Amino acid sequence: MSFFAKQKLAQVFIRDRAVMASFILALALNGVSWALLAWRARSLGGETSVPLHYTIYFGVDWVGSWYKLLIPAFFGFVALLVNYTIVFIVYEDRRFFAYAYALGTVALEVIILASSFFIILLNF
Repeated sequence: MSFFAKQKLAQVFIRDRAVMASFILALALNGVSWALLAWRARSLGGETSVPLHYTIYFGVDWVGSWYKLLIPAFFGFVALLVNYTIVFIVYEDRRFFAYAYALGTVALEVIILASSFFIILLNF
């Protein structure tokens, strides 16, 4: 990484407290999602199929392997990486959009945490 890139990274993520706080909050929410889903996947033992999705019309409609429980947390982590890369790229020119991406990532992680919670409730 060049000196310019390190300097820009320091400016975006260390000096701007709003971006740093939203990054830490999004990372913490994603970590909680990983922990909850991993705990539930581990407590299921080696069951061959677990319910993954529930609707009020059809009941359980998606059934799969235990490791598919981790898909929402993985999606959240990938979204976190992509969105904060975009924040890093557009911060200098479009600061409003950088803040919007940062806050949008936090909102997405809250939604993913809620879906993780409901997946855990479905498997009890």
